[in-house]
Amino acid sequence: MGKTSLKERMRIGPKGQVVLPAAFRRATGMVPGSSVLIELTDQGILIEKQEERTEDIFQEIARAGRAPPLTPHGSYESQIRKRHRKFL
Repeated sequence: MGKTSLKERMRIGPKGQVVLPAAFRRATGMVPGSSVLIELTDQGILIEKQEERTEDIFQEIARAGRAPPLTPHGSYESQIRKRHRKFL
């Protein structure tokens, strides 16, 4: 983000939530679902965008304990069979 300085006063909601202003989200590339690291430092609270690693995404899926409903090859093969039947 460089030396760009943005400041905005925000209020903490009843559930302890703070909404990040749109200008901050745009400047950091944050979108709904982005992961952040929140750190308490001597200067205050630091909120840092965390890059999602593909490995982390797959580990999260694995921890959920659910298998994908279809395998890519199985789905493709079933589509080919359906198309082939139309021409018979």
